[in-house]
Amino acid sequence: MSNYPDNMNWARYDATIGSVGTTAERVWEIEAEQLNDIAKRAYHEFPLNSTQRRQMIGDAMDKAQSRITCHVSLSSKEKVGLLRCYYGVMAADSADQSPQSVSEQIGDWMHIFYLAIERQQREGVL
Repeated sequence: MSNYPDNMNWARYDATIGSVGTTAERVWEIEAEQLNDIAKRAYHEFPLNSTQRRQMIGDAMDKAQSRITCHVSLSSKEKVGLLRCYYGVMAADSADQSPQSVSEQIGDWMHIFYLAIERQQREGVL
């Protein structure tokens, strides 16, 4: 069972519809914020249980990826980068169990999506 909320914060999502940027960029911003919140919550709720934290963060990353990839296509290179960063998040939690380290790895993971959005904008797809 996922610890990630099944419903997005729709009020926040609706508020961003009118903001500047493509739909992909707005979805990316929402997912980045939610992942940051979930990572913090995982360390607060499970300070001594890295298995539970990794499950919670992993579920959130999976959902974020599925929501973002509805709006942007990933190249093979970007998919490999995502996979490496995903394992980096899990390894960071296992190794030093530092919220800072995990947050940095999640940031690297999200950055790949941002680069994919930028690439597709340059290509005129978005």
